[in-house]
Amino acid sequence: MKKKLNSGSSPKWFSPWLKRLLIMKMILVLIFMVGLSISHAKSIAQSTKLNLKLERGTVKDVINEIERQTEFSFMYDNDVFDTEQEISIRIKNEELEQVLNKLVKRQGLNYKLVNRYIVISGDDNMSAAVSQNNTISGNVTDSSGQPLPGVSIIIKGTTNGTVTDFDGNFNLNNVPGDATLVFSFVGMRSQEVLVEGKTTINITMEEDAIGIEEVIAVGYGTQKKANLTGAVASVSSEKLENRSITSSAQGLQGLIPNLNISFVSGDPGNTGAQFNIRGGTSINGGSPLILVDGVEQDIELINPDDIESVTVLKDAGSAAIYGARAAFGVILVTTKRTNKNTPTRIDYSGLLSWNTATKMPELIDNSYDYATAVNKAMENFDGSLAFNEESIAKIKAYYEDPANNPEWEEIDGRFYFYGHYKWKDELIKDFAPTQQHNFKVTGGGEKSSYYTSLGYLKQEGIYRKGTDVFERYNVRFNVNNEVKEWLDLNFKIAYNNKKTDKPHIYKSDASYINSIVFSRPTKPLMYPGDNEEYQGLYFENPATYQEKAGRDTYINHDLWLTAEAIFKITDKIKINTDFSYQNYAVNEQQNATKIKFINSLFETYYGQTGDDSVWLRNFRRNHYAFNIYGQYENRFEGGHYVKAMVGYNQEWRHQQMFSAQRKELISDQIPAINLALGDQIVGGSEGEYSIRGAFYRLNYIYKDKYLVEFNGRYDGTSRFKKSDRFGFFPSVSAGWRVSEENFMKSALPAVSNLKLRASYGSLGNQRTNSYYEYIAEMGSGNTSRYLFNDLSALYIKPPKLIPKYWGPVPPMKTQRN
Repeated sequence: MKKKLNSGSSPKWFSPWLKRLLIMKMILVLIFMVGLSISHAKSIAQSTKLNLKLERGTVKDVINEIERQTEFSFMYDNDVFDTEQEISIRIKNEELEQVLNKLVKRQGLNYKLVNRYIVISGDDNMSAAVSQNNTISGNVTDSSGQPLPGVSIIIKGTTNGTVTDFDGNFNLNNVPGDATLVFSFVGMRSQEVLVEGKTTINITMEEDAIGIEEVIAVGYGTQKKANLTGAVASVSSEKLENRSITSSAQGLQGLIPNLNISFVSGDPGNTGAQFNIRGGTSINGGSPLILVDGVEQDIELINPDDIESVTVLKDAGSAAIYGARAAFGVILVTTKRTNKNTPTRIDYSGLLSWNTATKMPELIDNSYDYATAVNKAMENFDGSLAFNEESIAKIKAYYEDPANNPEWEEIDGRFYFYGHYKWKDELIKDFAPTQQHNFKVTGGGEKSSYYTSLGYLKQEGIYRKGTDVFERYNVRFNVNNEVKEWLDLNFKIAYNNKKTDKPHIYKSDASYINSIVFSRPTKPLMYPGDNEEYQGLYFENPATYQEKAGRDTYINHDLWLTAEAIFKITDKIKINTDFSYQNYAVNEQQNATKIKFINSLFETYYGQTGDDSVWLRNFRRNHYAFNIYGQYENRFEGGHYVKAMVGYNQEWRHQQMFSAQRKELISDQIPAINLALGDQIVGGSEGEYSIRGAFYRLNYIYKDKYLVEFNGRYDGTSRFKKSDRFGFFPSVSAGWRVSEENFMKSALPAVSNLKLRASYGSLGNQRTNSYYEYIAEMGSGNTSRYLFNDLSALYIKPPKLIPKYWGPVPPMKTQRN
């Protein structure tokens, strides 16, 4: 009996095998397609060479740099791939795959190159999802409803993906029902969407501000970077943390356009950092106002590891809110705090380094060339000679054959030296060590948070005989408390201490670096002979001064206490008030000792040292600062945004200085005023000043495109007489975010943020030579150099002339920027 088969059917024994065969063919086709894309990506990767250098960065920093240098983008799951892991990497001209092996394999993960994507996963079978048959379609638009072509859609954790067409439409096959789709596009925020069995997904992508949504510090508050209309630049702590630095000034150098930082010297802890914004200031000079958490402070005293951000206000449009103190720009430093609901964390970072002199003068390397050069110079000057012919001949003989010619001689009671003494080796070390340690404890709960840091820095200089040493201690404690829903109370304690210990210098215009050039190599360090009368005595030289001329020490104490209250009246109105107190002190001691030298005729004398002495100076300053300002912020229907702030500031500073000096120490080893026999010389000074001002800022924004800002301050200072004590300093600035206009959408992603802005304002200048320039001071003194009837007399100087105005412009009047 024959059994008839239905059309289109297959025998029972054949049907399962046929289905399997078809499935296998489909899988092979898909694998072939994926393989093509992978092989194409690999060919690009093999031709891509990378150069990376990163110290103490994160995996995310490396990813960003790879994306910048290549055509590839990364796809990964944050729960699988740890991008915050710390890493240091140095590669030069390596293939992309070699770099990925170092970056990804170290976490036990895998990656694949598909089209222009680097997909990272913990699953070896990354393309298993292609076996699913669900198809997802949809449309992608921007916030204005315009279609977005070229948007990438990837199944998270796989290499399966597609891109939108010209109309923003897409179709994606083989999508598991429980998959997550990742939508990404340059200039837009990436989005992740759960499929959850859906077959159609339409999304609207929001613009990624690429930094313009970042909130930065401005005068008495913060603003979004996108809303700025003045000349403002900012840098975050990440930039400083990636630099091996010991001071804040070093860390900021080269980071912010138009912020020029120069260093007067390379002495440890005393670099003399000078700040300048946008070049030349006034004929009287000037430097920016530097505020740390809202109060004026020395930025070099701060531990760079405690800095959260630095903002520079460059023009009158942004700096007018600080009035008469902002003539040369403003630098705002914000220190770190901890967010609420943050687990307790303990961090340690350390730095060990060795410094060396990068530039040294090139010196003549033998005494014969030196002697002939000096003789030539003297002959051209006045016809005299520093070295006679006999000395020149013996110097040459020793230079050419030191084994058979004397290095020095005593002839007729005179000392002659024919060798070549290398003062650079006596004065300067090859390397100077530096060590830095930072320890932090941070955390927070639902209502409070805390930030505690300890910092220590020790930096040695390059002096060999008398090492110069700088030490700095930093302690900071910030506490934020939400006492009520409407009230936050914050407290800060900061203590900074630095100490400098270095060799005493007798001439104010001299230094041991300069002495390398001016020291004669035809003179030794000590008497080399066996005459007991002169053994142990030094010829006058900079190395002996460096080692035995005494020590100078400077100790700075800087204590800051700040209390802040924030009243949240409504969700749109809040009031900030804070009070800060500073106690700053400097203890300085200079100890000058006598050194006995001998000259070429074996005569003893004391060179530049003269009388030994001890000099003490104590300086103390108390500073009080009070601020209160209220803020209103609201966004209205129709695209209108208003933010207004008004406030009051008052500061008072009082300082005293006392100094004492006495010569003829009983013992050089115990430099103390009561252990000296000479006359006591005392001095001192005292002064105070205060400032007071009311300020405001008003921002108006329409549809996030058109920006207007008004700033101003009515400012007063005690540095001028009452009739010229107050002034008003307003400013106005406007901006147009052209990139937000619809006609600019076609320029994405080439132009992600384009803004035109203009500003106009006036600033005052309260810089004077002293706190009381408007008062005719009468100086006094003592005729110590001239005796009248064998006694010194007290004298009074006539009062100085007082011009009508002080400085380049009338006091507290305007100078426009």
